[in-house]
Amino acid sequence: MNIEIKDVITVAIALSGYAIAFWQIFIKRRHDKADKKLAIRREAYGKFMTKHQQIMSDVLSKFNEMINLTNDFYLLENSGERQAADEKFKELAIHQIDIYKNMSLKFNELAQELNLLSFDATDNVMIMCGEYAQKLIGVSEEIAKRFKTAPPQPDLLRSLNQVVHTGTLAEVQKYGGAILLQMRKDLTI
Repeated sequence: MNIEIKDVITVAIALSGYAIAFWQIFIKRRHDKADKKLAIRREAYGKFMTKHQQIMSDVLSKFNEMINLTNDFYLLENSGERQAADEKFKELAIHQIDIYKNMSLKFNELAQELNLLSFDATDNVMIMCGEYAQKLIGVSEEIAKRFKTAPPQPDLLRSLNQVVHTGTLAEVQKYGGAILLQMRKDLTI
């Protein structure tokens, strides 16, 4: 068997061509996996961001309604129209209780969305989601506890207002914003 140098070179070129082809397939598969993961993550983050925005805007719009009713009540009370002020207070009390019940439900819904998101999230976002879900559930449980333990409406409203005015709602909003920023960072590679 007589092997010439040109045959060795031909075989070496063929083998290196095969090696390069396999290497490119391997690299392409790795990039395709990363792109697919990013697409799934982008879709999951997008769904969550949309849901988060809907829920938070709903909660905040309800609070704005409550503020308007409160302003109307104080205007009527300061004007000396006692009967109209009493009616406005009853309306305000009913509206406030509905707002707190709605907020509790919305926060529980958002916590469920966070649990779904954790399947596709990065480690940083997953940790933040767990903490955020705990904050949301904590606010919901605090509201539920106030409904169970508070006596009649004026005391219940005072008790519920303490949940919001202690900075709990602002803290929840701030932490939600931090998660959205981290998600955006994760999606810009």
